[in-house]
Amino acid sequence: MSSCTCLEVFGEDPDCPLHSYDALEARIADLEELIAAQHGDVVVRVAKLLYDKDDKIAAMSASLKGAREALKRQKANIEHWLETGEAASPEESKSIYDQICAALPNTTGEAE
Repeated sequence: MSSCTCLEVFGEDPDCPLHSYDALEARIADLEELIAAQHGDVVVRVAKLLYDKDDKIAAMSASLKGAREALKRQKANIEHWLETGEAASPEESKSIYDQICAALPNTTGEAE
């Protein structure tokens, strides 16, 4: 803290580097510039978060489509079994299972 009392005693002191009005205006301008830079940084970080969120939403949407297709295949497989009593081939069952396993973890954004 400065021991200068020029403002308290005399008002503006043009010779005091801390308390002349020009120095104060310059410090205010520096602070305004710093605030603007920080605001810009915040805007950039928020935009990045939004883009990242959009990317995650797009990935989840694609995974949900894959899960939906796998469930449709499984439903058709079960309906065929109910109608005919014939189970799907081991290869078809494994293919459906693999499709479900591939899609399911990404539908929630979390790993299974």
